[in-house]
Amino acid sequence: MDEDVVSYAFNAAAWEQQANNRGEVLAMGLWDGYLSEKLDLVTIQLSENCSDTTTLEYDFREMVEYVQEKCPNAQIIIVDDFWSDEKSQIKHSAIDGLDIEWVNLSEIRGNVEYQVGMGSIVYWNSGEEYVIEHEGVASHPGDNGMMYYAQKIIEQINLDK
Repeated sequence: MDEDVVSYAFNAAAWEQQANNRGEVLAMGLWDGYLSEKLDLVTIQLSENCSDTTTLEYDFREMVEYVQEKCPNAQIIIVDDFWSDEKSQIKHSAIDGLDIEWVNLSEIRGNVEYQVGMGSIVYWNSGEEYVIEHEGVASHPGDNGMMYYAQKIIEQINLDK
């Protein structure tokens, strides 16, 4: 492979936490520094922190179309919602008819084997140990969950695009 690999991670919590008209967040241009016609792959995992789903289908489609417009040469992969069947269905419906790949997480949704779990020891970036003692944190994807995510995303990547 002759080309450099460059990756970016962007926290889109502002989009997720907006109760309605999430398009306002897109209009602010916060994402524009990360989006470009030079990108060949964009992976989107959003919805877990959306508490109001009233406009989620419209907003999600609008967001995906925004990314498609800004990154016309990129393959776009949408990662399913880890916790919610409802949000999963909304997201899947929102991308209907778009040229988008879908990473299905239904096989691991709610399965404790893919969660970090209570009492698990994790490590901060500093190397310091931290024991999981909060159920909300414990229900997040653990190593098995993240491995599943990675495998499913890799399966969707089209190297010919």
